[in-house]
Amino acid sequence: MDYITVLLLLSFVWTCIHLLKLSPIGRKPIVSSPETAKEVLHRNDQAFSGRAVLGAVKAHNHHESSVIWSPTSAYWRKIRKICTREMFSVQRLNASQSLRRKIVQELLEHVEECCGRGCAVDIGAATFTASLNLLSNTIFSTNLAHHGSTFSQEFKDIVWGVMEEAGKPNFADYFPALLYKGG
Repeated sequence: MDYITVLLLLSFVWTCIHLLKLSPIGRKPIVSSPETAKEVLHRNDQAFSGRAVLGAVKAHNHHESSVIWSPTSAYWRKIRKICTREMFSVQRLNASQSLRRKIVQELLEHVEECCGRGCAVDIGAATFTASLNLLSNTIFSTNLAHHGSTFSQEFKDIVWGVMEEAGKPNFADYFPALLYKGG
């Protein structure tokens, strides 16, 4: 090896060691006692409780009116309280017990019908339709799909597509300056 290569290698190693000493990785944590951790978490609870909103979700400002993506705020608390009180309270869920029994009975009838015809049962599609109907009845008081229809599969494909698009890496998530801010 020539001297320039050795010199460059040594300077590179020295720089890496120096940067590790300065970085949080090379230092001991500030939060070393339960009291300090409690204070840090209490003072910075908003920073730790929030989640990163992906660029795909921000595309048409869907994150501003969603219970899932909204930041913790008065609006979020109000929407969450409405959902808890009006849709998912113990009294509402107990009142909808007969509805859940009816949907499970429809699922069993669909399986029996398929067995009677000698055809295979797509358990995934059948349970997705039942789950979709449980949610739609809880929220909208009506079935959105029926066993044997193509609607539940189309809806499942749409939901799957949204999950795939939201999960794809997006340069704007890593470089926020790329986000479109126009009007």
